[in-house]
Amino acid sequence: MADPVKGNLSIVEAFTGAVRKNPFPALVILWAVVYLPLAFGLSAAIDEDTYELTLDGEDIVFGSDRVIIYYDRETSVKGTFLFENGSGELSIEAEEGYLPMRLELEGYGKLYTADLYEWNRTWEIDGEAMGDDPGNSTWVVRIEEKVTDVPFYRDRGRTLLEGKLLYRDVATLNPPLINIFWLVPAALGGSFLVFRLYFAMFALLGGLITHGLGSRLYGKRGIWAALMLMLNPLTVYSSVGAVQDDVIVMIGFILVLMLLQMGWRRSSSAVLGIGMASKIFTILLLPGILMGEGKAIDKLKRLSIALLIPVAVILPFLLLAPEGVMNFIRLYFTGDGGGVLHGISLWRYLIDLGLLPELVLSVLPVLLVLIGASLFLRFRTRMAPIHAGWIFTILFLLFFPKVHSGYYLLLLPFAIHLIRGMDINRSLLIMSLMIIGLDLANGFGWNEGPMIIVPIILSLSLMGALIYIYGGVSVREAFTR
Repeated sequence: MADPVKGNLSIVEAFTGAVRKNPFPALVILWAVVYLPLAFGLSAAIDEDTYELTLDGEDIVFGSDRVIIYYDRETSVKGTFLFENGSGELSIEAEEGYLPMRLELEGYGKLYTADLYEWNRTWEIDGEAMGDDPGNSTWVVRIEEKVTDVPFYRDRGRTLLEGKLLYRDVATLNPPLINIFWLVPAALGGSFLVFRLYFAMFALLGGLITHGLGSRLYGKRGIWAALMLMLNPLTVYSSVGAVQDDVIVMIGFILVLMLLQMGWRRSSSAVLGIGMASKIFTILLLPGILMGEGKAIDKLKRLSIALLIPVAVILPFLLLAPEGVMNFIRLYFTGDGGGVLHGISLWRYLIDLGLLPELVLSVLPVLLVLIGASLFLRFRTRMAPIHAGWIFTILFLLFFPKVHSGYYLLLLPFAIHLIRGMDINRSLLIMSLMIIGLDLANGFGWNEGPMIIVPIILSLSLMGALIYIYGGVSVREAFTR
């Protein structure tokens, strides 16, 4: 009788041998097996609830010399038009969970707004568009359900394809370069399926880059690092489930850290600068380029490269649309997006319970003192570049008030390098499942009422797991100096 254990071992050995012998085809095949069925299946199961309606004279429920109020009885969409001295503004209100995404004026065309993506949005109407008799205008409104961030990506991509400006003509709460990525999916129709496949391609790209560069650094271990990154549940969930752009930011982290490990300091600084001009979170790697051996002048040059690129990219937009640019800067440095705090951080749930800011004012100073002392000791020991980035990424995930599930993907590129001395695969898997669980809890509406205890427990556990992994890596580093 055949031994089932030996049979299972032979299957594993055969799989291992095939992957090592043909790593790139193996990565592509495994990616296709995991990602494609999920992308097509989820897109078929989850409909895009969008509809269009017109607001015209028949929908007016109130009119005066300065105000016209529209109400569409079939959809309950309300429009309030305020006008004076040849110009005005039209506010569209949809039901909670839906967004007014597009507004057209018949006979004139599409109108643009940089108003934040909320259920109530306002478009400014100039005299040329408004005409002599606003009461005879016909407005075409497109309403889209907010399930993921795809409506935002699609809107920005289409606005750019139409030759308009970020921050001024479309709501933009991130640096400019990330929006270039939305041109391709927007040109292909911008459906949920298109975006799912698009982000899935970046997950594959991350795996291929990790293998290509990781093999030069770590030999055969590079393929396993690539598999860990590409097939991690959080990567799959973020790419084709939540449809988030953080997988693109993760690739930037991979490149910066790989180039640092290979000793290509200026190239890593340039990639870091491009990353900051796309998503500001790449700034977490900035301390890393100042760590390690080297002359102060060389470090200053690397810092200048990293900082000048985002400044050069953002400056023209700051001159053309200063208010819009300041909105995204305020969001990234304070977590304040001008609306209700979202995400999966513990602080978000405490705010929902009404326990902040009192709790933060009493607890955070103590924690910050401990963190500051830890950082001081670490800097005194000439911390390696990769560990500097690791520390600041951990601190960001612990204390930034607006943390989304996809942000935790930023840990995976570090794990590729830190996995040698400490087996954190299991910890990362558990963390990934907790992060996905927090996202699903929000989707079920458990961020309010008695069920809020579930995300609070999960977020506390997640913070504990972060501290455990950070502490494990720190201890290992201390004993291997």
